Amino acid sequence: MRAGSGVERDLPMVSALAGEIVSSKNGGLCNVDQWQRLLFSSQPPPWASAPCTASQLPSTPITLRKSLMPRPILDETHIHPAVRAEVAKLSPQVAEVQAAIAAHPLVVVGMGLNPFPRKARRLLDAAGIPYHYLSYGNYFSQWRERNTLKLWSGWRTFPMVFARGTLVGGANDVQRLLNSGELQQLLNQK
Repeated sequence: MRAGSGVERDLPMVSALAGEIVSSKNGGLCNVDQWQRLLFSSQPPPWASAPCTASQLPSTPITLRKSLMPRPILDETHIHPAVRAEVAKLSPQVAEVQAAIAAHPLVVVGMGLNPFPRKARRLLDAAGIPYHYLSYGNYFSQWRERNTLKLWSGWRTFPMVFARGTLVGGANDVQRLLNSGELQQLLNQK
């Protein structure tokens, strides 16, 4: 990251945007994909020894925007090596949602007995927009599975609605996007 980008931090930032640049404690820069491969391997992270080399950087440096929303993630240096493999495991629920997002333009992830996933589905049905629905229990069951999805996405409530792989929010957000026509625009993008 360059000075003045508005996003200087001590800890590395991970963004969902592939190909973005990550800063290290000692000022070295790495491609996010390279950084994540190192994060889930037994090798030390790039900031632990030396900055990444210039050959690891894309030919055109990327400047981070102030609107980037970094999410705090526990730094790997604070995870004991004995539990890293467990931390790195992808839960079956996350893998199922990721597969659905890859296969369908619109995915609604919900749960039973909650009126808001039902509201989102009714809005989409009324608009004639097809979607893929995944349900994970209700208030009395599968709370661990739902919690895993909440931690993965950063979204604390259900439903989680994904349009073309992008989390667009919950039922009220779907209603707002439908009213503005933005949801249809998102779905029409290829």
